[in-house]
Amino acid sequence: MIPVGRLAAIVFTSGSTGVPVGHEKTWGALAERSRAAGLRFGLAEAAPATVIGTVPPQHMYGFETTVLLPLHAAAAGWCGPTFFPEDMRAALAAVPEPRLLVTTPLQMSTLLRAGPGLPRLRAVISATAPLDAALAAEAEARWQAPVLEIFGATEVGSIASRRTLEGDAWATYPGVALAPVAEGVGITAPHAPAVPLDDQVEALGPDRFRLLGRRTDIVKLGGHRASLAGLNRILLGLDGVEDGAFALPEALEPLGDGAAAGGGGGAAAECRQHPAGVARQDGPFVPAAPHHPCPRLAPQRIGQAAAAAAIGPAGAVGRLRQRSGLMRPAGQSSIAMEHPCLPGHFPGNSVVPGVVLLEEILALVLAAHPGRVVIGLPQVRFLVPVLPGQVVEVAAGPVAGGIGFTGAVAGREVLRGRLELGSPP
Repeated sequence: MIPVGRLAAIVFTSGSTGVPVGHEKTWGALAERSRAAGLRFGLAEAAPATVIGTVPPQHMYGFETTVLLPLHAAAAGWCGPTFFPEDMRAALAAVPEPRLLVTTPLQMSTLLRAGPGLPRLRAVISATAPLDAALAAEAEARWQAPVLEIFGATEVGSIASRRTLEGDAWATYPGVALAPVAEGVGITAPHAPAVPLDDQVEALGPDRFRLLGRRTDIVKLGGHRASLAGLNRILLGLDGVEDGAFALPEALEPLGDGAAAGGGGGAAAECRQHPAGVARQDGPFVPAAPHHPCPRLAPQRIGQAAAAAAIGPAGAVGRLRQRSGLMRPAGQSSIAMEHPCLPGHFPGNSVVPGVVLLEEILALVLAAHPGRVVIGLPQVRFLVPVLPGQVVEVAAGPVAGGIGFTGAVAGREVLRGRLELGSPP
């Protein structure tokens, strides 16, 4: 018997709202929450379900649904590939009913566009991003199964769920309750301390609430309040918009305030006129470029035209460089197909690993700063896959908190980040 208080995992936040923070998870808290999820989703010993997850287990959502749920509820987990739509379809066909598909809004949209229907599902579970009601309705109609959303965060784990088409109220898992804390509203659960939520919520009772948005996500303009998550949901629900996002300039300065890829100019006008669109739509809004149907290998989520608009002289990155004038060419890098890292990354469709690109970039930056060493890499973002043989033009220069760097292939930004230099020990 494993003691309920034993430390079972330390899970880190993504760092999207600051420096990644580790949160300790005890065995008792993880086990109780998994059992509660099993009750919520109707998993019964008489008819064990099979969980097919498209989310990696190192993500808290994937960890809870594809690892812990099969351990503590009447369910088995699929361990095969689920990367491409055909992988998902084959996995579902290979397992017995009842089947639970655990996925994300982006992967759900890709699967719907990929063609034929799916083997019969008991339910579809979604998380990680706002789910548009129109997408949920299409999925329910095509797959003849309810689409459910999970609410949670790395800090607290999964705590509530809802059926998207039944309204915006969330119901907490059995044993989980809302409770007032010094920071606002928190949650209490078995074998876990009361934890404050990083989200603003409206309590509708001890076990129901309405989500208003993250406390760091609320924007106000002209007397109106809205959350970036809510604005993103509106943006993605517009006809002709395939993908897009609003972002606070402080959080993601090089991308401007909004970027979207769509099928026509009408969506841009509708977005700017929407009554809830209180955040300034100041980024590129362009026709979508052709892209690979698999999101993880897409040339860029918002399309090549959006990237060109963003990094060109009139785009957000171009404006940033014109203001600072600090980025200077640092050199070029190209990884040949013969590099030993490429045959398995990925077979038949090689992509240069991010760690290899970083190694090349750090060498170029250090060459311009003799006698210095890298002591930190607080920020790095890979925007577009780099293929073998492509030449990456690297530029670097001083920014607040260190040395900023960016890499581009044929004028298209593929990565950016910031590193810290210090003296050798």
